[in-house]
Amino acid sequence: MKLLSHTEILPFLPGVAAFSPGRLLGLASLHDVVGNNTEYEALIRKGLSEPTASRSVKFSPFKGDWESLRKDSVLRNSEWTWRINTSEIAVPNNDGPGYKLQDPHVVGTSYDLSWPKGTNLSDALDGAKGTFCATTLASFNLPVSVLNKYTEEHAGADCMPLLGEECVKSLLSTKEGAVWVTNENGGQCISPAKAWSEIPSCRDSLGAMKDYGLLYSGWPLDGRNPRNNATADKPWEAGNEFYVNVSSAVNGTASDTYLWSVNQLHILMLDARVPLGPRQRRLLCARVNATKLPENDGDKDGVARLGENIRGSSSGVERLGYSAGVLVLTLTVALASIVM
Repeated sequence: MKLLSHTEILPFLPGVAAFSPGRLLGLASLHDVVGNNTEYEALIRKGLSEPTASRSVKFSPFKGDWESLRKDSVLRNSEWTWRINTSEIAVPNNDGPGYKLQDPHVVGTSYDLSWPKGTNLSDALDGAKGTFCATTLASFNLPVSVLNKYTEEHAGADCMPLLGEECVKSLLSTKEGAVWVTNENGGQCISPAKAWSEIPSCRDSLGAMKDYGLLYSGWPLDGRNPRNNATADKPWEAGNEFYVNVSSAVNGTASDTYLWSVNQLHILMLDARVPLGPRQRRLLCARVNATKLPENDGDKDGVARLGENIRGSSSGVERLGYSAGVLVLTLTVALASIVM
């Protein structure tokens, strides 16, 4: 596990080496990537704020803790929203010799959370001062049979219809897949005991995926990192992006990179120690595009995956230019990444 400051750029993850290594960045460090090219920086920022496609799903945060919360709790009975934005952004063709494109675009994907009460995340969690852990999978290649279970008729945040009840329970268990907070007074995010692809109850879903990295980060709710006393630039407020992924340049719109982002299953795990609450972490799942995909098994390995079906035919994952993302670089003072 490598701990990064919020100004660093996450290196390309070897676990997703089948994908072209695009620029990995958070908005707070965007200037470090583009240098003095303020025009390019402005294009990326504007593009991320004007998504080409978006999905918002509502969920009840840490509902298992509600009965034990204090009487004036703002968390009890609250409904939060997780939004996934994917943007096709026209950019200057500045990738150097051999990379000239007729119509260069990058594909940006971002996540944000919003809540109805409390000015910042700590307030929304009844004044919690410990660590808030967020975890997501990056650039993973799931079976289409799993993706097709997510439809407009069932387009919520529940992972059980897609991964199965036992798989979800295992992912949320500290003995198997959970990324969890060590204690309520600070602590850190602890990596999972098992790789998600190796959990027996997830054999037919996450166990069948290819080429992925698991990204997780801990956000200190009081704004101070207990490990190095570094302080955050600003509090985590409703609507702030906490995950940003910008690809390398591709030619035109409706690219394989874009179709990959809108068709894949986005998975997000959240954990925090809420005051007076016994503790219950949450796993969320959503697709931006809930359209049913064909199930072509191009490599004849017995499993039809997303990389083989994003255009309705065998396309091959090696064509995709999507890169691993950066989790919480827009806000956090510490980021950890592991590769499965």
